[in-house]
Amino acid sequence: MKPFVLIPHTFKYENVKDTISLMYCYLHGDLQTQAGFDIFSLLKGSVSQDLIVNDHIILKDGIYPCVYEGRPCTLFYWLDERSKNRGLVVYNDDKLYMRDALECYLSKKEFI
Repeated sequence: MKPFVLIPHTFKYENVKDTISLMYCYLHGDLQTQAGFDIFSLLKGSVSQDLIVNDHIILKDGIYPCVYEGRPCTLFYWLDERSKNRGLVVYNDDKLYMRDALECYLSKKEFI
């Protein structure tokens, strides 16, 4: 699977078109700090067409590769106990927040 390309919802990327959102999924840790915001979309061209249904991304619980400005990251994606999608994206070398995201993923933790 090729990595998803992250597009933060900031002025720097306001003119980027053809993106798709992942609701209730957030940038986390150093990635959030560098991006300047926690909400993001994915560049549609980086998402396999078989994962897009009616302009929504359909993912299974899992760990997915991503990239932000050339730097590798990981999306931890899960459904919480109420079947609401959740996710955190962290830089691969951000050990503290990588551990935090993995713990949330494994416990299927609900957050804001």
